[in-house]
Amino acid sequence: MPQRPHACLFVDGGYMAKVNDNFDGRIELRRFLDDLVTMQGYWRKRTYWFDALPWCGRGSTEEDRRRRDNKHRFLDSLAYFPRTEIYRGRVVRRVPTPEGDGSPVYVQKQVDVLLSLKMAEIAFRGDVKFISLIAGDSDFVPAVRLAKNAGVVVTLIFASMKGVLTHNELKREADERIELTPDLIRPYLMRENDDGTVVE
Repeated sequence: MPQRPHACLFVDGGYMAKVNDNFDGRIELRRFLDDLVTMQGYWRKRTYWFDALPWCGRGSTEEDRRRRDNKHRFLDSLAYFPRTEIYRGRVVRRVPTPEGDGSPVYVQKQVDVLLSLKMAEIAFRGDVKFISLIAGDSDFVPAVRLAKNAGVVVTLIFASMKGVLTHNELKREADERIELTPDLIRPYLMRENDDGTVVE
């Protein structure tokens, strides 16, 4: 039996979180991410997950600290997945603008740059000839183009759901596309108790 081609999976964690928000229950990511690559006929060599901890600085509330601690534990748990690397950006709080409603604005920093640089590195190093990307931001278009120029086939895995934005420019740039539909995701949902533990 011929060996399956190797592929790397790149995940924008913020995008994946918005996909999960459309469902009751958490997605069982370990099995889900493996299967996304396997269904394309590849063997997952490595997953690169890019995310940022919620803001928690001067003036932060108990709720801010709780969210940050929960995200920290989540990312730490992902790091124990086989062949998975976690890259962390940061979130900064911007002063409200006169045009806004007076609420502070939270902006994710570095995540897009970290993902793009890593994709370019993997592509030009020649580690794999196939990359799958779960993301929606058009900022990734130059990285996808660079990977293609290096001879890598790039598959965009995207969703068309409430609160999930995927730019058409990114869809056009990808070699292939897989849509995350509710029917595809539901078999991977885990039911939870009120305290957040998983129902056996």
